[in-house]
Amino acid sequence: MSMSRKKFAGITILLFAISVLSSQARAGKKVEKKMDLEAAIAALRNVDPELFKDPEQSKRKRSEINKAEDKIMEAQQVIHKAGKEGAARIKQELKTLKDKNEKDDIFRLFAAFLLCGIEGLDGAKEVAAILDMTELDANFNTAFFVAFGASFYQDPKGIPILIACLRNRKGVVFAPNHFIQICWPENQAFIWGVYGPKGLPALHDALKAATDPMVKASAMAVLGVSQYLPAIETVRAMAGDTDSGIRSAAVLALGHYGDPQDFGSISAALNETDKEMKVWAIRSAILYGDLRMAELIIPLLKHDDMVMRLWAFGAIRSLPTPEGWSAAIQVADEVKRQKGQPPVMCMQSEVFDSELKKCGVTSSEYLKKGKDEQQALIKQIIHAREGQYILKPNDRKLTHDELLKACADWKKRGRIIGGDYEWVEHRHILSAATVADIDALLEVRGVVMRRLSDECLPEIEILEDLTRRLGRSRYRKEVGLTEKAE
Repeated sequence: MSMSRKKFAGITILLFAISVLSSQARAGKKVEKKMDLEAAIAALRNVDPELFKDPEQSKRKRSEINKAEDKIMEAQQVIHKAGKEGAARIKQELKTLKDKNEKDDIFRLFAAFLLCGIEGLDGAKEVAAILDMTELDANFNTAFFVAFGASFYQDPKGIPILIACLRNRKGVVFAPNHFIQICWPENQAFIWGVYGPKGLPALHDALKAATDPMVKASAMAVLGVSQYLPAIETVRAMAGDTDSGIRSAAVLALGHYGDPQDFGSISAALNETDKEMKVWAIRSAILYGDLRMAELIIPLLKHDDMVMRLWAFGAIRSLPTPEGWSAAIQVADEVKRQKGQPPVMCMQSEVFDSELKKCGVTSSEYLKKGKDEQQALIKQIIHAREGQYILKPNDRKLTHDELLKACADWKKRGRIIGGDYEWVEHRHILSAATVADIDALLEVRGVVMRRLSDECLPEIEILEDLTRRLGRSRYRKEVGLTEKAE
């Protein structure tokens, strides 16, 4: 990532660091105490929002941002080191804000972060109340780390903090490890994922009680990817909501669940005119895995919006049909011949060509073949994809007891790669696991998520794929790609 992006993440990364190494500043160097508690509180008041913008877009100079980061970091350390006295002074300042009816959302977020660091979950209700009255978009990164830190305790006392952070859909998180960006709904999945499956009943209750559309949307996104079946009827009802934000989140969640009876809701969403709704519907269709949806997505390959077209190409590749792949290859070839097209668009023809070459043909040769031959090639591709989930005759067997031991090992090490069970792959797990093991895999996912780095993302994807397939086994014959979900 570019240096400008690293700098963009600087302040919030430093805030996260204080909860781990409260007496150290950036680069692991000691910061000399130059301010008292009163000066520290003052340093966190009315902080310029421009400091939290990308330096390329901020009105503040890079040198000013650097200086502000150092000052904020020093103030945080002074308050954190003051312990109970620091917490009391923060609360006093919050009362002053309330009494004077002043709006300083950035300070409130700093306050919530520091109170969690000083008091742990003893003040969780108070921290949640602070978040509830704060515009989280002022600095969602700080709000995220408040909730993310609270989720590590896996204590019901922290649930109000997690619920308070559901009220955001636009915030992007900049994680300290490898400087990755985590957008919605993945940032919500990290918060609740680290807490683990025991938090899902409370999340479902929050969904049913919610009036805020963003809370509903965030809750549904997490419940769907977690395969929490008790919530599916609630989600299903919200797929018909008049609010497009609620509706799109419900449709996405239904894609994760993959229940055959929800084919109509996802198909209807694909036919909506709203662009954003269409994108979420495409994402849902990819997850759902019913090849019939490809027909509805083919026209979007020529949509005037490039983001829509890219999602359409991705969906057609994920839902292979002879008609879909023929259309995608033809459109991709046309794009490649046009001058001035973005590289990402010009690469689409290569994506299809590389997979077809595994079957012994090029994309141009594929187009010349008859429908039956094209269908045979598509079936070959689907078989190759789904084959990774089917145990082979000479495969080493994984018993259920071994699966549980593997989960314990993965949780202990915080990763599913390497170790004594490196030989275990998708098919071994699915051959040994039952629906009752979904929670165990969610617990593993939660520990993996604690790493909060780009390294853990492929492992999270694997675990979500496995839980999705196990979840669908409750009501669907073919849990992966299928010509018709039933």
